[in-house]
Amino acid sequence: MGLRETLNRMLGPARAGLLALRPAIPVPAWGNEVPRHEGMPVVRLAGSARARGERLGRLGGPQIEFLLRTYLQPFVGHGPARISFERVAGRLAEAMRPEEHAELEGVAAGAGVSLETMRLGTAFLDAHKVALCSTVVVPD
Repeated sequence: MGLRETLNRMLGPARAGLLALRPAIPVPAWGNEVPRHEGMPVVRLAGSARARGERLGRLGGPQIEFLLRTYLQPFVGHGPARISFERVAGRLAEAMRPEEHAELEGVAAGAGVSLETMRLGTAFLDAHKVALCSTVVVPD
């Protein structure tokens, strides 16, 4: 079974609802440096946690900026809601291991976004639990 079929099977009935959330504006394309597997971009990272994060931030910078602008900003906004999410992101950051901090700092630096925004972007779906978002990581 291919990656696409596996993901479709995992999402099940939620797939239709998630597809409805697609933005009307196009998602930036990944550059030529990033190979594809069954149409999905695959980024391989090596080195220290900071170096891995910087490479991911550099390669995925346009996508990271797009997600922060298109999903995070409208969802979190400004004012009391944002302050609440920032508190949760801070508490989640306290539980991170040093290498996780270093990797997140690297992603922020590589993508050219603030560490605070990157923390918030990383934590807001965990804090809200409304989008049923998951990450799939496959070891090399």
